[in-house]
Amino acid sequence: TNFRYASVWLNSARKRTKVPDPYLVGTGWFRILLPSLILEATPNIPLDQRGHATNVLRWLKDDERVMRARRTWYRLYREKKLTLEGLDEVAPLIADALRRQPEFQV
Repeated sequence: TNFRYASVWLNSARKRTKVPDPYLVGTGWFRILLPSLILEATPNIPLDQRGHATNVLRWLKDDERVMRARRTWYRLYREKKLTLEGLDEVAPLIADALRRQPEFQV
C-alpha cells in the first residue's frame, strides 16, 4: 500500500505535500525514455485518470533525487553490476525501457 518503487524520502515527501497516492497509478501508464531517463505518460492512461496521472508525472519527473537514482540504477546495469532481472526488482520502468531497445528485439 506504499508508493511503488520509491525510497522512504520520496514517499514521505508525497505525504507531506498531499500529492494523490501514485499507488493508484495503473501498470503501463508511464515509461522511461533512454538514454535521458525522462519519465513520460503513455496513451494507456484511461481518460478519467489522466488528471491524476499528470499530477503524479509533474511531481516526479523534475526531482533531482529521482533522476540521480535513475542514473545510478542505469549505470549499474551498464557496468554489468546489476542484471536486467535485478533491475526489474529495483527499477522496473528502466528495465522495461531497456527491453524496448532494438538490441532486445528478436
